Amino acid sequence: FQVCPEATGIAFYQIKTSLISAEQNEVTLANNQRTLKIDRGRTAHRVLYVSGRPNWEFKFLRRAIEEDELIQLVGLIRIGKKETKFDFRSRDGEEGNALFRGFDPNNEADLERYDQPVFVRINTQSPDELKDGFPKTETELFQYETLIIDDLEAAFFTHDQLELITRFVSERGGGLVMLGGQESFRKGGYDKTDLSRLLPVYFPQRDDSAFESDYQFALTRDGWLQPWMRHHKQEQEEHKRLSEMPVFKTINRVDSTKPGATLAAELKSPQKTTYPAIATQRYGLGRVTAVMIGDLWRWRLKEDSTSPQLYKSWRQLLRWMTTDVLEPIDLLVDSNPEGSTGTKIKIFVRDSEFQKRSDYQVELEIKTPKNETIKLTADPTADKPGEYQTVYLPPEPGGYTVSARVTAPDSKTKTINSGWVHDPGSMEFRSVKP
Repeated sequence: FQVCPEATGIAFYQIKTSLISAEQNEVTLANNQRTLKIDRGRTAHRVLYVSGRPNWEFKFLRRAIEEDELIQLVGLIRIGKKETKFDFRSRDGEEGNALFRGFDPNNEADLERYDQPVFVRINTQSPDELKDGFPKTETELFQYETLIIDDLEAAFFTHDQLELITRFVSERGGGLVMLGGQESFRKGGYDKTDLSRLLPVYFPQRDDSAFESDYQFALTRDGWLQPWMRHHKQEQEEHKRLSEMPVFKTINRVDSTKPGATLAAELKSPQKTTYPAIATQRYGLGRVTAVMIGDLWRWRLKEDSTSPQLYKSWRQLLRWMTTDVLEPIDLLVDSNPEGSTGTKIKIFVRDSEFQKRSDYQVELEIKTPKNETIKLTADPTADKPGEYQTVYLPPEPGGYTVSARVTAPDSKTKTINSGWVHDPGSMEFRSVKP
């Protein structure tokens, strides 16, 4: 059977078994029940989608994520490219973009300049978020866990922003997804940037990276082994799903996948030639996925179902990309199965730029199975920057929750929760054979 917890956070479930016949005897009843800890995580994972123009891909992606409470999608859509900067000014000596002329006569000085691109921000948390366009600092970019680049040329980014994206993946541990728009991969000039090192594919030598034909989608051998690529547990049902997928018309051609990368899906042309469609690889502490298909939106147009398969694919991809992404504050409970040496609690602290910090204050609050509250403090480890430790000896078996309150030198605080099950008898009575 399957059980889905109703709320996020830590929950404990107790499983009990008993003999059908009361006439039978058991050696011990101590191994007839087990307590399990379930952690459904915390607030939603934040994903930043950046596109060079409004398109159908974002339309369907946004609809898919609206149904997922664990993913928050933030959009930055360019609706106007920057114009060449001349010495003369437009009418009345204005320097603002003509797209915004007349909207707010009292704040003409705050309008976007004509020599800067014009963006639409979607689903931001504050008025200042992404106000100046794509992030320029670690604090701005590292608040997200996955970055999606779609249909946006490499020349849009400055050299410092390209370096920032590299650090976002390799050091922050974030995810990067490049979608196959008409200005992506080699067509977007990424073969001449440092981002080519991050991507799991090699670019072709010739300028033939975009072809149109009828391509049929298929999972590779490795793709069949990836849960985030499959929709069904049974092979027959999955084959049926793949056969019902529409043909795609546009693909960004690449030569091959890099050593160590996983080719999860490919496209087959009418001439039976295969091309990489979806590939992924680890890079530093993060993960990079390349989707070479340029018209995934066709999948939704061909579906009549109220539960579109394209939406499920988007949700599975983004959940997988945000899994195991580093948090500024991490809490690890290293419980001893025997319980004799206590439970070691570790807290890993990083600032907004993901630099390890050992000058914070860490306070712990532990709740016992009897709902009693125990307060402790964690001290920094001398030989491991950013790591704090303490040891707690549980007095009784059962489920324990721990809340760590981390205070920075500027008095800003963050809280993270975890838990564990203390059950030393489970190891002792796992087998009652002499």
